[in-house]
Amino acid sequence: MKIKSFAKLNLTLEILGKNSSNMHEITGIFQNIDLYDEIEISESSLDSVDMLNHDISQEDNLVFKTLKLIKNELSIKDSFKVKIYKNIPLSSGLGGGSSNAAATIYGLNEMMDLNLDISDMVFLSKKLGSDIPFFFFGGTCHVSGLGENIEKLNNIFIDKFNLNTINLKINDKTRKMYGLVEEKNFSKGDKTNYLKKIIMSSNKVLPVDFYNVFFDIAKLNFKEVNKKSVEMESLFNNCSLSGAGMTLFSISNKHSNLKKYKAVNTGLEVVT
Repeated sequence: MKIKSFAKLNLTLEILGKNSSNMHEITGIFQNIDLYDEIEISESSLDSVDMLNHDISQEDNLVFKTLKLIKNELSIKDSFKVKIYKNIPLSSGLGGGSSNAAATIYGLNEMMDLNLDISDMVFLSKKLGSDIPFFFFGGTCHVSGLGENIEKLNNIFIDKFNLNTINLKINDKTRKMYGLVEEKNFSKGDKTNYLKKIIMSSNKVLPVDFYNVFFDIAKLNFKEVNKKSVEMESLFNNCSLSGAGMTLFSISNKHSNLKKYKAVNTGLEVVT
């Protein structure tokens, strides 16, 4: 089975505060785009994950952890080989690893006739990461809580996205970025709620509607992010950040050397 595993952008991402377990509660609008990895799953004599164009140890690969979890939770004795053809940059804020994990759960469900519905797959995926549930719904969604609460929204009306991924070597990037968040960065979700109203009214989304709590934090702490954001602002008159970084994006139909991506209404797509 082959599955397209789509990337996502955060059109808004707000941190509301911390819960009783000291975890950050978020709210945001997540959007899939037509940049995707290809996941190929086949039965095998032993479990393996081959990321064909990247050198990442199997034990550190989220897809391998996903495979082991699903087999253990559902008492599956068969073994599988998973090939990953990567197009989504690693550690880029585009959700590639989480999308791949969701694709693996979805693919095994289809191959093995496990009869899992979306709520079952979301429940299992939360044991691996809070960003994964979104990809079972895909398209345009309001995401809240720790990332596990998903509300599917209307198809979005927006220009194409120009992406610029900045390759910074940051160990445990997401944890580090959340560690830089201060109480002054918390908000009440107003920006997300406003954009949600625009989308549900089928009005066009504009750059002024974007917001990411990590954007100013990233510009303050990483000179290259600040430099590239100024360049994109100059070229497109708008710029935002996806996830905890470090992919910058702008919307415009203006010609540039950056490849353009369009919004799509799915997070996963079975090819064969």
